[in-house]
Amino acid sequence: SAATSSVGVVDYRQVGSQHPQLAAANAEMQKASQEAQADFEKKSASMNDQEKSDYYQQTMQRLQQKNEELMEPIENSIQDAVKKVAEKKGLSVVIEKGAVVYGGQDVTQDVIKELGSSK
Repeated sequence: SAATSSVGVVDYRQVGSQHPQLAAANAEMQKASQEAQADFEKKSASMNDQEKSDYYQQTMQRLQQKNEELMEPIENSIQDAVKKVAEKKGLSVVIEKGAVVYGGQDVTQDVIKELGSSK
């Protein structure tokens, strides 16, 4: 019927924070950060300021890249879960909740359940 919305909304932040793989990714990132800090302190001791600055930039870029590698599969699985929920519910569009002022069917919990069941 016309009253049934074919637009879904999802709270990505909430879904992401409850992702089954997030804790492991955060722990791995924490470990990488600590290792990078120890490495930087050890290697930069004998460097001049410019070398330290350059090495610090390289270290930060490596950590950024590591973070992207860890988060990409999580983001992909969220996209897949959103797609599955949309198909099950007959939604033509799913929008980030923050972009919606009014309306739309909130499917956040459905997406969280989908992620939990597709482990």
